[in-house]
Amino acid sequence: MLTGEFWLDYDDSADEEHWEGQVTRCIVRDDTIALEFSGRDPDYHAFQGTCNLRKLEAIYIGTGSLTVGDEHRTSSVTASFSKAGDVASLTGTWRDTGGSFAYKLEIELIES
Repeated sequence: MLTGEFWLDYDDSADEEHWEGQVTRCIVRDDTIALEFSGRDPDYHAFQGTCNLRKLEAIYIGTGSLTVGDEHRTSSVTASFSKAGDVASLTGTWRDTGGSFAYKLEIELIES
């Protein structure tokens, strides 16, 4: 199992957001990745979420969910995955359903 750090960043010169959290569990199988994470949003509210991805050629695509207080968001996620030894990373985009912009997604993982 992998654990690590989770970041979502958005900057369009008018607005900027930075979300940071811990990946508490990540399971990588042949063509799927499933992870759980938690942390605090830019206004210091606790959040938790999941992400489930399936490999499509060279990238992974799928869905994410994020819960902040009573608010629940679903998202579409596209990412590339790389692993060298015990260290892995996911980089890509996280777009809230109905949203007009995408967050930059970065995840760094290590075998635990």
